[in-house]
Amino acid sequence: MFKGFLSYLTLCFYLLLTQAQAQNPYISNLYGVVSQNSAHLYWTVAKGPYTSNDTELQWSLDSLAGYQTIYTNSYPCGNPNSDESYDHIHPTTAGLLTNPDLNKKNYYRIYMPPASYSQVAVVDFAAVNGGYKVYPSPVEAQSRVEFSNPDGKEFIVDITDPRGFLLYHFENISSNYFYVNADWFDKLNLYFFRVYPVDGSAKPIRGKFLIIKS
Repeated sequence: MFKGFLSYLTLCFYLLLTQAQAQNPYISNLYGVVSQNSAHLYWTVAKGPYTSNDTELQWSLDSLAGYQTIYTNSYPCGNPNSDESYDHIHPTTAGLLTNPDLNKKNYYRIYMPPASYSQVAVVDFAAVNGGYKVYPSPVEAQSRVEFSNPDGKEFIVDITDPRGFLLYHFENISSNYFYVNADWFDKLNLYFFRVYPVDGSAKPIRGKFLIIKS
């Protein structure tokens, strides 16, 4: 009975915390991508005359608590006729306690006074360092596929259908990502890719992504 009561109190606390941290309607599309050993964050402020003092980009290794301010943007506002885009790079700097953890999921949110927050964005370094990441997933319009390429080597990308037939072949990729467009494919399906260096210095990175049609 005591365990059940404790679980009930925990749930109540979580619901109160969620309600207290009301989501801000003016901030949307917060997401982050891995750029070498940094996290590159992007977000949008809705169009209109709304402004805010000292909007904060906050970071934590816990999705619910422990957030610290890593960047302050003074007086952000939306354009009267269109949404306004912002971005910030969260780098790995020697000696800082607020460095992103390259072996874990890192969580980010925007705080806008007096007491509202954006949705939480996740940057998973562990998925990229030694693997790959597809964002957004599944692929509905366009998605970015990230992989580890710290030395900027030249890579080749092959995309195949479930039967193994080659659909696309891309060369001269020296970044750590490539894009996939849903309109390249005829139907909803699971597709596969192989990323490998031209010089054969590393094993191929193999992955998959799901295409859906909007």
